[in-house]
Amino acid sequence: MHSSIRINLQTTAFSCLLVLISSFIDQTLSAQASVNSVNGPSAVRTADISVDVMVNYSTTFDYDLIVNFQEDFGNFRIVSTKRTPIAATQNTPTDITVTVPVPPTWDPDCSGSDYKFDVFIVPTGGNFPPVSVPARRIQTGVTFNTLIIETAPNPVVAGSTINVTVKYNLPLTQDVNINLQQNFSPFTTFASGVDFNNFGCGTRTVPLSVPASTPPGSNYKFDAFTAPSGGDFSTRTSRAIQTGITVTAALPVELASFSGLDDQDGVLLEWSTAWEVNSDRFELEHSVDGVDFQLIHRTKSTGNEAAGSHYEYRHREAATGTNYYRLRQVDMDGQEEAFKILSVERRQSAEDGMTRPYLFPNPAVHSLTLHNLPAQEIDGAILYIHDRSGRRIQSRKLSTGSGFQVSVEVTDLPPGIYSLHLITATGELRQFSFVKE
Repeated sequence: MHSSIRINLQTTAFSCLLVLISSFIDQTLSAQASVNSVNGPSAVRTADISVDVMVNYSTTFDYDLIVNFQEDFGNFRIVSTKRTPIAATQNTPTDITVTVPVPPTWDPDCSGSDYKFDVFIVPTGGNFPPVSVPARRIQTGVTFNTLIIETAPNPVVAGSTINVTVKYNLPLTQDVNINLQQNFSPFTTFASGVDFNNFGCGTRTVPLSVPASTPPGSNYKFDAFTAPSGGDFSTRTSRAIQTGITVTAALPVELASFSGLDDQDGVLLEWSTAWEVNSDRFELEHSVDGVDFQLIHRTKSTGNEAAGSHYEYRHREAATGTNYYRLRQVDMDGQEEAFKILSVERRQSAEDGMTRPYLFPNPAVHSLTLHNLPAQEIDGAILYIHDRSGRRIQSRKLSTGSGFQVSVEVTDLPPGIYSLHLITATGELRQFSFVKE
């Protein structure tokens, strides 16, 4: 029993000694190093390049002072860090300005928006943790305006409209501005786009209209920046740049639309351009089988028109049934471009004025419908689809209940020209052609 009391007393004495030693070491280290205050900016921008952080410290020995700028949420990702050797101050409070780099791009984590400056003293060449508890101080509540370019086209075709997608984290409502400009002095801007009133963390896709007159070249860049509403580059809060952008020459003509309409006087064909550069003329060709085309109309183009033009022609000799039209554009130097083939179903002729069965839409993407079939022709009719070589692609037997129209699924067909044959319930053969896009 006396031995047990003696062991307990020894254990208690040893524990007290450890507490005293620990307290002594703590006090010694506290005296050796202390971060007294941190005064960094309350808002940081990717456009800043670097920021100054004022630190007041005191040490007994030579150490390293580390300043981390990092997220104050999630995994506490470090945005940037700066290590600075500091000399012993013999415990005299000393001020130092630490210039912390700001990366030009930072992919924001949308799960939080608070950042901080984490400042601490470590042995020379060492890392976290600091040499003592007083050797660390944190400044929280720092905001960080960030912007990155996520996707952008390359190359860019002059005369086209392009989309640039950016990601941002903005503590205040701001505009997102994007410029396409030459990447050399005087940094001429050729296209600009702006998306207004953005806040928080998110993405935006901004359209830019690139003039057809933009000179071709490989030394372009996208320069994106955020600024307070109504602000400009001089008031930017963040910036992102993507270099190495190539601009290629504009196509002579950008076709905006090409359409045909069947009416009592024939087929009305209309086309519009978004722009024209050195264009000489348009040629309109016609075919009844989608293979052999004949020139039916030629018209001069406006030549050089940044705003585009509108043209039309009425084909009064269109055949009953499917008519195919191909539009060609010819440059002033004789080079030419053929646009996609257009098909128009002529449901009535000038001679009889009767409405006939027809396919719509034509061209088709997913399905088309055979309209105006007499009811007595549907029940028991057989429908076939053949490709250009004559190979049978589909066949099906029809039944009543479809009214005066039959729907045909063409989603799985490869793009091309096809023929549709319908052997009616009365034994008559009806033939149609259609284009699958």
